[in-house]
Amino acid sequence: MSVSSFCLSVAAVVALVIASPAMYAQGSDDCATATGVGEGTHAYDSTGSTPDGVNCDSNMSDDIWFSYTASCNGTATIGTCEGGTSGQDTVLSVWDGAGCPSAGDTCLASNDDSCGSPAFASELSMAVTAGNSYLIQVGAWNGGVVAGDLDITLTPGSND
Repeated sequence: MSVSSFCLSVAAVVALVIASPAMYAQGSDDCATATGVGEGTHAYDSTGSTPDGVNCDSNMSDDIWFSYTASCNGTATIGTCEGGTSGQDTVLSVWDGAGCPSAGDTCLASNDDSCGSPAFASELSMAVTAGNSYLIQVGAWNGGVVAGDLDITLTPGSND
């Protein structure tokens, strides 16, 4: 192989890696490989992602997935209200973490636009159980691309 052929081959591989959707998405593009998270702030970016499976909101398009495990019993607040890209329009759905949702499954919680304009970001609160996993689906509304921070806070229940 000549030096020029080798350089072209390397350049082609580098271009393929750079253009790969996995290089852009923060969070996982596939439910089956959801990024594990706990309470805190987690970057997300749906650039290059594609719809995966079912959703609670028919307007949700390209999505990314996180797997959240609650550290104690209480109320989790999950949102994209803070730290998002200006003008982003997110949709959130939360599913039982026992397995990826399929047609006919019911989500545990869903929200679109609770943070108001101009960003139309989303936030929801729900009861969680210590040690249980929950699949969080973050998507763009009607084909957009969203990027920012997914915030997960937990207020412990009175029995903890």
